Amino acid sequence: MTTDIHDEILSDLGSKLAMKKPINIYEVVGLVDFTGDYLKVRDWLINSRVCNKSEWKKAEEYQKAVDFLGKYPESATEYLTLWLDKHGIDIDYKRKISIDQKIDYMGLSVTDALVDIEKELETSKEISKQKELESNKRLYENIVACKSIFINTDDLNRKMRIKAKELNLRFNQLDIDDVIQEWVKEQQPARKFEVYSGIMYDNAPTITAKSKSVWKDLIESCFDTSTIDAEV
Repeated sequence: MTTDIHDEILSDLGSKLAMKKPINIYEVVGLVDFTGDYLKVRDWLINSRVCNKSEWKKAEEYQKAVDFLGKYPESATEYLTLWLDKHGIDIDYKRKISIDQKIDYMGLSVTDALVDIEKELETSKEISKQKELESNKRLYENIVACKSIFINTDDLNRKMRIKAKELNLRFNQLDIDDVIQEWVKEQQPARKFEVYSGIMYDNAPTITAKSKSVWKDLIESCFDTSTIDAEV
């Protein structure tokens, strides 16, 4: 017969209370399983006057935020940082936001396959093998490009607002919008510089062939080109 984790917690709490040892509510909440019968722990603490309902609720909300984000955010900026890290979010020079995703196709993990191909390309010496790997890499990259989901700042703002409300975080819509806009403002120059550097210092034929369209995208993301003659 399997012992319920909450029965073990209650047994330990009973011993502490009997010996008049201090009980830290936040530590207790960190041990419970929110998918299980954890309310009996809450009820015991309240009935034993270790805490009241308000104190339990505050500790529960704190722990649920920690479970989701890895840490309790003390500011809207920290909330955004934790969110970006959790979801592997990045932004390109065109303000397109990408999410770290696992792409599968016909039962194959394409994202994992790409990692394996990159490793093989680093070690393979055979020309025929390298060509095969490059061909597979292009195929998988096309699949990833087709199946990847991209979001914009409005999507990010909405998702963060919904979760903030669910976790009862104190950040409002304006707080979240401000930190997102500031993040975009800080990230865009760095992303543009990466593109510029890649074009400037790589003279490979494939890069040279693509450079005009990349430069065009980069320029249009920096300036209003709607009034510039097409031949310029």
